This record gives sequence, C-alpha cells and structure tokens, in this order.
Amino acid sequence: MFDLLIVAVLRNAEKGPLFSVAERVEMLREVTKQWTSVEIDVFDGLLVDYARKRGPALFCAESAPFPTTNMNLQMALMNRKLEPRLETVSCCRACRTAT
Repeated sequence: MFDLLIVAVLRNAEKGPLFSVAERVEMLREVTKQWTSVEIDVFDGLLVDYARKRGPALFCAESAPFPTTNMNLQMALMNRKLEPRLETVSCCRACRTAT
C-alpha cells in the first residue's frame, strides 16, 4: 500500500509511559526488522511539524481501547487546519483497526 511506513514515537516528557522511548523504539525495531520498508523514528513537538519534515500524508493516531471520538476528531481537525496535506485517522489499540 505504501513504499515507506514510518513508525514515529513521540517523545513527551509530560507523560509517564510504561516503557521509555528507547525501549519502545527497540521493541518496534525488533518486530518490524523483517520489513525493509518500515522505518522507526522519534520526534518531539507537533506531529504536523514532523510530517512537514518527513512528508507522510497519513497519520494513524493510536487511541485508548474505546476511542474518545471527540478528542480524536478535534486532533484530526487541528492537524488538517495546520497542515492540509496531513490526513489523521484513529486507530484503536484494542482492535488494531482504523476507526
């Protein structure tokens, strides 16, 4: 479907995830090592700034098991306003499918 898939991990000091950024990157590299068209990257700041730098056109926002539709919609609309070429969809962790 895509020539290149970039899995970008947001570095956010305000959140306390279970795994560090380095641990998440290592796990992602391990599970995607069989695919040469997958790249793991880390970024700070706004997604739209990262997307402008890298150029992807589709962003899948991973959400809670039961997506908070209003929050995801607000994020998608703000991303589109800031960068019209960026498409944001919600991806539920529980089902791993786009919603």
